[in-house]
Amino acid sequence: MRPGQPGAGREGTDPEVRVRPAAFSDVDSSAGATEMVEMMDRIGANPAVRRLRAAGFEMLEPEPGQTIVDVGCGPGDEVRLLAPFVGPDGVVIGIDPSETMLAAARRRTEGMPVRAEFRHGDVMDLPLDDASVDGCRCERVLQHLRHPERAVAEMARVTRPGPAAA
Repeated sequence: MRPGQPGAGREGTDPEVRVRPAAFSDVDSSAGATEMVEMMDRIGANPAVRRLRAAGFEMLEPEPGQTIVDVGCGPGDEVRLLAPFVGPDGVVIGIDPSETMLAAARRRTEGMPVRAEFRHGDVMDLPLDDASVDGCRCERVLQHLRHPERAVAEMARVTRPGPAAA
């Protein structure tokens, strides 16, 4: 595939292991699972992605004592960034369907003075009770789903109702 063709893009660095966007739907069965964690790190360092995240945090308005969920948390970068905002009485829960990503997230969070949990789960059936979180974020997940509207409904199910945005 040549650059400029539909579906063309940067793939993994090892010529024998190609990371394709579709592989993010099932990271753990991919031959390039480790490379996918590294790719997430590279994407997270992109200035445009950093601006997007900053805007999302501002809209989320995390506060001490809250429970926030990051759906599709990958290696847990945003969980670690959000945790200080909710403080010792709150918790940030990262949910991801990939044990590879969750292992990286747990390893990277180990020893940090934050309340963070990482759970295996699917955005279509979140392992959370109805109205059990104060806020929910999701980044670069919906594009991989056949029915993203169902995922949005599931995230709404677990989020407590709050005041309408002005």
